Formats: sequence, C-alpha cells, structure tokens
Amino acid sequence: HGEYLGHCCHRCRCTCGESHGPACDGEEAPVDASHASAALHAYFPANSSLDRLQKGRSWRTRDPQEAAAVLQDCGFVVLQGALSRSAARRVRRDCRRISGAVNRRDPQRDGNRGSGRYSFSSLTVPGNLFHMASWSQCLVDNPEILDVMEHIFGPPRVDGQPAYVAYEAGGDFCLGNVAQFQALHSDWSSATEQAFMSGEDEQANPIARWSPPPLVCVNYCVQPLTRWNGAMRIVPWREMMRHGHLPCVSWEAEAHPQWLAAKVFPQQIGDALLRDVRVWHGGTPNLSGDARYLPSAMFMSRDAFDYLFDASARHVPLIPKIIFDSLSLRAQRLCVDSIAGDTDEVTAHVDDPWLRPQCVWAEAPSWETCRAQWSVMASPDVARAVTMVQREEHRSKRVADLTSVNRMCT
Repeated sequence: HGEYLGHCCHRCRCTCGESHGPACDGEEAPVDASHASAALHAYFPANSSLDRLQKGRSWRTRDPQEAAAVLQDCGFVVLQGALSRSAARRVRRDCRRISGAVNRRDPQRDGNRGSGRYSFSSLTVPGNLFHMASWSQCLVDNPEILDVMEHIFGPPRVDGQPAYVAYEAGGDFCLGNVAQFQALHSDWSSATEQAFMSGEDEQANPIARWSPPPLVCVNYCVQPLTRWNGAMRIVPWREMMRHGHLPCVSWEAEAHPQWLAAKVFPQQIGDALLRDVRVWHGGTPNLSGDARYLPSAMFMSRDAFDYLFDASARHVPLIPKIIFDSLSLRAQRLCVDSIAGDTDEVTAHVDDPWLRPQCVWAEAPSWETCRAQWSVMASPDVARAVTMVQREEHRSKRVADLTSVNRMCT
C-alpha cells in the first residue's frame, strides 16, 4: 500500500495496524511524511534521553534515603507516590482556579515566563502560596518529602533548630498548545558551571559550591506527564559539568539535541520531582489542549538561610495562623519564620489567589529573546507534522491525546 508516515506496510490493514505500525488506508502518504515523523520523534521521543545521559543509573525510586543519594549525585530524582490521589486532586483544583483567574487577566496568553508559561509565585501579591491551604498542608507538610529532606540536610542543629526551612510554595504552569522550548537556566544564578569547575565564585558566593544543596525544589505531579504535555527537561550534573556555558535554545537544537529530549517523563499522579535548584532545567512544548501544572514547595538549608538573610530580615509573614495551626508539629518547626499575625494582610486572603495588579508581561522583557525561547514549529517538518494532525483532527484543539500523533512517532 506504500509508505505511511515513514512505515512500510506489507500486510493486510488489520494485521499491520497491530504489529507493523499504523494501518494503511490504501493511499500513499505525502513524500515528506517520513521527514515529518522523524522530526516530531526527535523532539517528542518515546523514551527520555535522561536514561542515556544517566548511563543506566535509575532516577526513580520510592525510598527516601536512596532519593537523597541520587539527588546529590545527579542533581535531581523522582520520588514515586509522594502525594496521595486525594491530595493531588485538591491541589490540581486550586491550580485550575488560579489559572482560570489568570486567563481572564491574560486572554492573549502573554505569560510571565514566556508565552503561555506562568510562575505561580510571581502571580501573587506575597510572591508565595503559603496562604493557600492545599499548598501548605499537602506540599509543604508532606511526610515522604520531609523524610528525604532530613536525609539531605541532616538532623537538627546543636541549637535545636531543624537543619532546613520551608522557603517557598509556588511552581509553574504551561497552557495547552504551547510550541516553545524554554531556555535552559539555573534557579541559582551564580551556580554556573564555571563556578563549579574553577571555584571563581567561591569567595563572592560560596553557596554556589555548597554540598548539600542550599535549596531543593519539589515539583509535584498532579496529572500524568507524558512526552507531549510539557514535562520539565533537566541536564544532569555530570553532563552540565562538561560544558562551558548555557546555550541558547536554537543552538542547543543543533549542538545538543539530546538535552531537548531530556524530559522527566513518564510521571504518574502523585510523583514528585526533587531537584537541586542549581541544576540546568527548562520547559518543553505542551502540545496537549490542557494546561500542565507543576506546583512546588522549596526547602532551604538553615546554613544558607542564615547566610542570605540577617536576623532582622528572616521573619516574613506568609502563612496565616489558621493554616499554620493545621500543620503537623514537624512542618510547623520549618515555618516558624513565616507565621502571619491577625493584622497581617495575608491573613485576610486565606485560599484567595490574590493576584498582583500586573501579573503578566505587558511587553516582553529584554531577555525574552531567541535565547529564552525557541519554537518547535521553527522546524518546517515538525510544523508540517502537527498541521497534518490538526487537519485530521480538525474538530478538536487537542493534540497530545490523539492517536494520530502517536502514530507519527511509533
């Protein structure tokens, strides 16, 4: 029957549909179909390139002690089953509530982390989501994650204080049908690869070289993450050390295509991605019709906290007392520097998204250039492949859930 999206079918329609690729429809595909399939497969591979970059070392576990060891060795780890289904539903419901309020403010989808991408904490007046009960009660006060943190940061200090603090509740979300890769970046700007290799920043900012990590971010999976719907990509420590500077995304597509494919997937509802914030990471295209949410909690070592903030600046009222009182004693000890009083403004905004007046970009900042984003649609073959799918499925805006896309990459 000829070539169909790069697959040669020699048997009957019924059989080849099951075991030899997509079923034929009796018509030959366009001559460029195989190129479209190959291009789409390069950016949305069936298996993450992390498996190759990690050279066989597993980056998934259910054991807190093993998770701490993998994170310190590789810069990231996935702790499976960290969040219950009911907690994930609760958090996802609040994610949707916040994104709905943002969408009404930003119908053009300008975003605040690139087109269609938003940082939760940058959207809110306090720059944090401790005032949302689901974040504090489910993401900060999470026994499985706190077990990992204790293996990373160690037991309480001699003064009785925990060796780490709950630093931030936030995360990000990416709307559906976003075609851009976000540039690789580190959430700790001075933690460059040059600093690690040469020590050039050690006196100016010794935290860049600290071990254990100064700050760990835990991104919770509240919906399945696949190759299609915008899973985060990460460059592991060893790979990061081998290169001299952060590349722009368009150059990365030429020189390091395996980094574009280093997505942390598949993940199931309840899994948690823990990462040292110094590690390079970035967003990937979300070709689904639905927003992808990655709510998070951040935990900072007490040594880094004391180094960065003098005593007068350590107390910031972020957690309404009614939420603080609902936390376990273990979690309360991590949040004592963030308790809000009855007269603090945040107390009047419990479970309120409380968006900033200007929570999106009216105009992209100067760094929002080709270095910051690169559209997968810049590849004519990918654009052609997606157009073919959208033409085939013209009644739906969804892409990621459709079998036609999967057939292209089978």
